[in-house]
Amino acid sequence: MLVNGSNRGSLIRVGLILVAFLLAACSQMSEPLQLESVGEPMVAFAEPDLSLDTPEAAQLTEPLGIPLDPPRDAPLAVVPEIEFTPLSDAALIAMGEKIYATNCAPCHQPNGEGNLSIFPALNRNPFVTVSTPTAVIDTVLHGRQVMPAFEPTLSAQEVAAVISYIRNAWSNEASVVSAAQVREVQEEDRSQ
Repeated sequence: MLVNGSNRGSLIRVGLILVAFLLAACSQMSEPLQLESVGEPMVAFAEPDLSLDTPEAAQLTEPLGIPLDPPRDAPLAVVPEIEFTPLSDAALIAMGEKIYATNCAPCHQPNGEGNLSIFPALNRNPFVTVSTPTAVIDTVLHGRQVMPAFEPTLSAQEVAAVISYIRNAWSNEASVVSAAQVREVQEEDRSQ
């Protein structure tokens, strides 16, 4: 999974909170429970209290400056996206191929032919190669049915790169997509 700079800090904070709760949970485990299994007995620990108001959780997270109960009405910080140097069409498509291999190929297949009836083929798909790529940009950003949204994990340039790749891979031939086009769709979505 590719992570851009705007959400790397959030992922680190979530990871630190999870570690803090796991440490707190381990310190609260006490009496072992006997579990029966075929062959030999297994030992497990009592289920820990994972509530946010435990002293152990506060002790572990306070030094990190992580509030246990962040205010729900606080506005989210908007981190401006890093401006990338425009890439040539070939460089954009090459970047998109790597992103596709990591994020898309497990479902849509490396050859773009799809998988079962759940993940549609991208090769020879008019939805992908349409002259105005707004719908495919929106789909990659926000997901569709079982497809996850990639807006939280990919930058506008990365989204443009992967769409440019699928629009020009295999038997497909279509124009590349720019980061500016992706940002236009994002702005339009935010204004609705």
